[in-house]
Amino acid sequence: MRFLVCATIPKSGTHHAVLRWGDAPADDLAIQAGSGEMTVPAPSSWQPGHFAAETGLLYDTASQSVSTVTTTAQESAADRAIRLREMIRAALRDTEWTQLPDTALTPAEIAEAAAWRAGLRAIPQTPGWEAGTYDFTHPWTEF
Repeated sequence: MRFLVCATIPKSGTHHAVLRWGDAPADDLAIQAGSGEMTVPAPSSWQPGHFAAETGLLYDTASQSVSTVTTTAQESAADRAIRLREMIRAALRDTEWTQLPDTALTPAEIAEAAAWRAGLRAIPQTPGWEAGTYDFTHPWTEF
């Protein structure tokens, strides 16, 4: 079953930031969310894709729909930093499996993934990082 993990505190009204998504057995949906997060079944019409840092997703609990939002100039640097950190954490969580001892990746792919993950962790250490444009897509598939 495809699911979305959203922030429990809405951005506005009934719209919650989508932090990550994935597929899991229906019985395992509850364990996908951490503190301050909630798991909801993804709308059947929604298809996941790769989104750059200037794009975000919102889940509307009232209509049970997903919408794409684009950063505007009105977004504060602090809000953008929070959103980028959420995206970095989600990308790190989505690729944790690449570093497990039983991964099907080759040693070269494991090293590439480790370097990519280290690069993600370094983003917030770069002066002016909040204004940058980042692509959090990765080439590795778990299954």
